[in-house]
Order: sequence, then structure tokens, then C-alpha cells
Amino acid sequence: MPNVFAGPGQDPVMTQFDRLIAFIVYVLMFIGVFTFGVPSVVGLALALAHGHDSHPVLRTHYRHQVRIFWMGAFCIVGAVIAGFAGSGVWLAALVTWGEKISGVSTATLGVSSAGQQAWIGGVMLATSVSLVLFGAAWTLLQSLFGFLRLAGNRPIGHTPVA
Repeated sequence: MPNVFAGPGQDPVMTQFDRLIAFIVYVLMFIGVFTFGVPSVVGLALALAHGHDSHPVLRTHYRHQVRIFWMGAFCIVGAVIAGFAGSGVWLAALVTWGEKISGVSTATLGVSSAGQQAWIGGVMLATSVSLVLFGAAWTLLQSLFGFLRLAGNRPIGHTPVA
């Protein structure tokens, strides 16, 4: 296969090496979904290390790989926060504090404190599960999309000027 990335100012050997690294990073991102993200951290380090001095088309892929990682990481952090909020560890104290501040008891509204906590906990649990599923789906689909674009020697988004 001819080297479509080799240009007048590009070293063909390093360009093919960078392309191989980009493929490896996509595979690490994909596998990271099933292994608690450890390979994704390695992939992030590779993408950051190779992203600045590579061919402009490959640079778009490295930038996309960093974006994949951070979107997945934000989803996981949001899921952990929502899971903690829904666990009820501090929810009872928050409801009691709100009753004291407002002067309105949940008993006068016809809602028990336990019922209110259960409803909020259920919403937070659903949010947590949704964020985990979205983050996993995002990482899997974007890794596959990027891998296929790279296999076709196409950039992700616009190609920056070298």
C-alpha cells in the first residue's frame, strides 16, 4: 500500500509508525471499556505524546482520541457523583436541613421523608446507569468510527494546516 501520508516534509517511516500508533490507540480505547479504562489511559498518553509532530491527517486522529478519552472520563465521573448522591448517604441530612431552613415539613405535604429520599435516589441511580451506558457506547462507537476513518486514510473533521 502506498504511503498516502508521505509528503515533501514528512518522513515516510515515522509517518507509518505514527499511523500504527494511532491504530493501537483506537484499539486501546475500545478495550478500555471492558477493562475499567486502564488501557485508555495508556492510549491517552500515546495520543498526547505523538499528536504534536505528526502528519496533519494523523493529528486529527490523535486529537479525536483525546476527545474520546475525556468524554468517557467525564461520563464516569458524573456517574460516580450521581451514584453517590443517590446512595442516600447524605440525602437524609440534606432533606432534614431543607425542612429546617424552609420551615415546611414533608409530612405536611403528604410525602414521607423516606418516600422522598427513595424517589430522589431512584432518579440519581437511573442517571448514574445512563451515564455509564452513554460513556461506554460513546467510547466504543467513536473508537470504531475513528479506526475505520484511519483505515481509509481519512481525517476526523477538518485537516489542520501543517
